[in-house]
Amino acid sequence: MDCSTSLLNLLRKNDTFKSVASDYKNNLSYGYLFLSSDSFLVNNFAEAVANMIVCSTKNLCGKCESCLLALKGTHPDILTYPKGEKFLVSDSDMISSEALVKPMISEKKVFILNNFNNATEQAQNKLLKLIEEPPQNVVFLLTATNESGVLQTVRSRLSKLYVMPFSEEIVKSYLITIGANVLLAEEAIEACNGKLGGCVKYVQSKQTQNQFMQAKRIVCEMLKSTDILPFSKELSKEKENYLSKLEFLSMIFAKMLAYKNNINVKLDEKVKKVSEDFSLTAIIKTLDLINEAKKQFDSNVNLSVVSDKLLFGILEVKYKWKWKW
Repeated sequence: MDCSTSLLNLLRKNDTFKSVASDYKNNLSYGYLFLSSDSFLVNNFAEAVANMIVCSTKNLCGKCESCLLALKGTHPDILTYPKGEKFLVSDSDMISSEALVKPMISEKKVFILNNFNNATEQAQNKLLKLIEEPPQNVVFLLTATNESGVLQTVRSRLSKLYVMPFSEEIVKSYLITIGANVLLAEEAIEACNGKLGGCVKYVQSKQTQNQFMQAKRIVCEMLKSTDILPFSKELSKEKENYLSKLEFLSMIFAKMLAYKNNINVKLDEKVKKVSEDFSLTAIIKTLDLINEAKKQFDSNVNLSVVSDKLLFGILEVKYKWKWKW
């Protein structure tokens, strides 16, 4: 991972980062568990903290040799795991060996263990003693999107911090900084609920933008049974993007539910108008239908059949529960 200068400057403004920076000046912990539902945010956050730790000025100057190497992702004293898609026992073995080797150019050697909630139980257990009693010059930075996926025995040995999300205005400003125009930035925030990682992916991917627009069209333009077939074909056309479309569909209905419960949430005017045709009960039942479609996808059921059933079900509950709570 290469934490760009613009992203690094953004992360420095994070309240949680300021808390770790304060620890660093006083008494840095030998191990942290950083938590956030946004994997992009929490993993880059850990990298920014690692950059600060190896900085020769201890202030994330961005100019010293260590900072420049860290920004390029080539600092010899910042080691990131897992090496593959999932954290395995082989990663734990490599870490145990590397932890015994002294830092090459910095005072500390920093191990970033990303998405540790996905690590196997064996891999986590194998690191227990090392995390509890690391060499004096070693710091562990673990990230997780799901705290329960990290063994309690591991959690108890670390300083746990939740990485605070950024406000929508700050996210919007950052998206513009990396090249998005105002309209695209606002659309990304709407599509991804302001979550930094999702928004960055959205502005950089036409495919993701199309997936959101497809989901939005289903909500706003599917009005009668004859509309089901063309929307079903569009929904099931690309198997690799099917779950992503369902996630966007679920997010839109979840925001509609919040809106109808008088919770302050930004809702597109078209979606707001459509929500008037759905009762609270109908929206809840629609969310259940989408979750069921996700389960059927995992069972390798024919996607056309799943899509037909889902979209027919949405129209059915819309009218069946129209006058209910």
